[in-house]
Amino acid sequence: MLIFVYLQPQEKPTMTMDTVQPIIYSPGLGMRPYMSDKKYTNEFSPLIEFKKGDKESYSDYTTSIAKFLKSYKNASDFTIKDCHSDKKSSCPVKLSRLGPCSGLSDKSYGYDSGKPCVLLKINKIYGWKPEAYDKSPYKKLGSHWSTNSIAVHCQKYEVHGDGSDAKNPSWSVELHPPDGFPFSCFPFCNKQKYVAPLIMAQFKNLPPDEEVNVWCRAFAKNIQLDKRDRAGAVRFTLRLNS
Repeated sequence: MLIFVYLQPQEKPTMTMDTVQPIIYSPGLGMRPYMSDKKYTNEFSPLIEFKKGDKESYSDYTTSIAKFLKSYKNASDFTIKDCHSDKKSSCPVKLSRLGPCSGLSDKSYGYDSGKPCVLLKINKIYGWKPEAYDKSPYKKLGSHWSTNSIAVHCQKYEVHGDGSDAKNPSWSVELHPPDGFPFSCFPFCNKQKYVAPLIMAQFKNLPPDEEVNVWCRAFAKNIQLDKRDRAGAVRFTLRLNS
């Protein structure tokens, strides 16, 4: 009996944007901290619960973020070659672009002062490239929207609604960098030394001892938003204990 072993190329997977059409591929929005023993609220939202100044209460979260950022410490602008052409562009990946959430000056990523940072990332799909809207798709994006990046917006999530009409909360959020995920960082071609673009969302003025439900969405013309399976968005809950 002859056994034939088919070796898949390591750089390019069998299923790509070209080979699976007309299936629509749309990336999701991922987050860190990631915990193996995640806590969830009654609405099946990951719960990030901590106490200001109590390192033991948030050490798992900061360790998760620091571990993810380890590959970025020595990264610089990375030149990307398009999977389907010779077009090249540069992806800015410097940690300094993450502002106070970079870990360069505050190793607690804001948790020690009660201003937690949550890392957001676009899940990788080989060969996928974002498509720009002709105009802002969502009025609340304001200056965060441009034709050269995937805009992100985080807001209060109404548990019994879709979150789109949630009232202004008492807390606030700042995005670092504010202009979203640059188009120049796509497509992902599984090349060595590639590091994905990141955004840090830093939350301020969290009310003590209350669960704050958050919904962060990514905006591009070919990112499908599905409120049922949370495609194109990520939900989580923050709780600052007193």
